[in-house]
Amino acid sequence: MVGEIFKHFITQLLHWYTSLAGGDEAEGNKYPIAKTGISASFNVENSRREADMKTNTEMIGYLLKKSPCCTTISYRYIDEIDDNKFMYPLYKNVPMAAFQIIYSARSGLQCAVVGSGDIGKLCDIVTDTLGLSDGVVNFVHEGLVNTLSLGNSIKKLTEKSRLEDNELMLFQPADLPLFYSAFPYLSDKKIPNHAFIYYLNALETIFPDKKLFERNFYDVVEDVPHGRRYHLKEANIFSFTNRVADQLVDIADTFYTDRKGGRQIQAMRQVLVEKMLEHPVDVAVVLPSLARYRTRRRRNEQEQHPLNLAYLDIIGHILANSGSSKNGVAVSFNTDPFALRDVDGSPVPDFTYYRKIFDTVGEDGLEKIIPYADDIKKLNRAIEAHKREFHILQDFPGFLNEKVRRLNLSYKEDFGQIDNKRIEERTSLGLLTANELKIIENNQIPMPFDASGTLVMPLAPGDDIEGTIQYLEQKRFLLKGQQQAYAKLRGPQT
Repeated sequence: MVGEIFKHFITQLLHWYTSLAGGDEAEGNKYPIAKTGISASFNVENSRREADMKTNTEMIGYLLKKSPCCTTISYRYIDEIDDNKFMYPLYKNVPMAAFQIIYSARSGLQCAVVGSGDIGKLCDIVTDTLGLSDGVVNFVHEGLVNTLSLGNSIKKLTEKSRLEDNELMLFQPADLPLFYSAFPYLSDKKIPNHAFIYYLNALETIFPDKKLFERNFYDVVEDVPHGRRYHLKEANIFSFTNRVADQLVDIADTFYTDRKGGRQIQAMRQVLVEKMLEHPVDVAVVLPSLARYRTRRRRNEQEQHPLNLAYLDIIGHILANSGSSKNGVAVSFNTDPFALRDVDGSPVPDFTYYRKIFDTVGEDGLEKIIPYADDIKKLNRAIEAHKREFHILQDFPGFLNEKVRRLNLSYKEDFGQIDNKRIEERTSLGLLTANELKIIENNQIPMPFDASGTLVMPLAPGDDIEGTIQYLEQKRFLLKGQQQAYAKLRGPQT
């Protein structure tokens, strides 16, 4: 009886809280979003050897777990060349980061871009080549290498964009080279009444019919009223106002350690415990469910005790320290596959996937899959003239081949550093055979480029290049209508 009364109390409290979150107390934010922050910054390791060891260790971990997608971070180091993934060329000479800068600028957005000195030069070349007005692309240097973090990037972008309390900025990492249709997020109906909108990646909303590629989805939530489950991966894009920027800076590095997402439920537990005294009632509502949460990943068994989807908005309020609806927080689902697939893994599988798409369509087919194709071609010619200014672009195939050779040479040594308990546990449970372990121990990455500079790296399992190109051609066809609707919302621009 007491249990039923407590359950009823919690249910009523949850209903009260969520009704507040949807209320009309909130100040009306500017609508639609007119600013974006593009992060082309990444942490720098102490040495090339340290960067290689982290890459190999992560790859071994994925292989031992038999993850469907072995996406290892391309860890950055700086010696004679800055191994900065955002400068990796995807279409001829055009670096990865250039795509989103062009998409955003041509969409009428004011763009703040944070990154290295090379990214700053790239911003200047984009501005000059495209004849953009002053103030469209605004670069801010990422800072000293020992200060780099996601929180640092958010802080610099917020300051550079002069973000106001009643306007939101769309944050996007600069490694989403086919995320060119941001209009649904710029005109989200939640914008006027929310200070923070977090777009979780869910398998069911991104690939309702057919997968274009594989991704690891780590967590699960349940939509109880509708009997649905959503398999989740951390968000890559989100929108926020200046009112919650400081809170985002504080929690960003807990959710994205070394810029790498992962088990967000674990991160939620950690932060909520820290905020128990600040939000005692709210934490009392959600913490029992988080404490019970489990995912069982052995032999594809179903997840146990999924988190209630209705709790996510409450958790968002706590994390952003936003109180009630004055600073509303919303957790939504992303629906764009290319806001999900960032270029973490290099040279496999992400760089290869995107590079092969551009190589397959070629110059003649570029405009069929992306907007502003002429701008990309023009930028390619401009960068060719400035190639001497970018060390990483002077012989990129040679650079990447050398990186793979180095990783392969150190792989055995790094495998020997793996905790034997991890291996023993998996073999004792029958999850890893002796033969499989031997294959992992002797794993080698194929060379990315041949002697002529042609990409020959095989695709990762599940990467559907033909299906992706067909999808992009359909998406490209719909873009004009989205752009016109957004322009109508913006009204005349001076």
